[in-house]
Amino acid sequence: MLGTIVYFLAGVAEALLALRIVFRLLGANPGSGFVAGVYNFSQPLVNPFAGIFNQPAATAVGQGAVTPSVIDWPAIVALIIIAIIGGIVGRIAYHPRHVGV
Repeated sequence: MLGTIVYFLAGVAEALLALRIVFRLLGANPGSGFVAGVYNFSQPLVNPFAGIFNQPAATAVGQGAVTPSVIDWPAIVALIIIAIIGGIVGRIAYHPRHVGV
């Protein structure tokens, strides 16, 4: 049961971070309520990894509109670290401590 909770929480965090990465990569409007909510909920997960990499900005040009996009390196690092830690902790929580007792 504890392992299921750990996997669920890690999955929710991973989903938020994945959405954040896609939104930043595609230059989503941060003024949109849903995008702002994803950014706000995922910010505490990204904060410990801020400043590890510079975030180079790229520009995508399409039919007269220039949309800034950026690779969110701290979110990518957070995604990897949370996957590793969530997997390890979830596996430990699922491990039978006393088999046959």
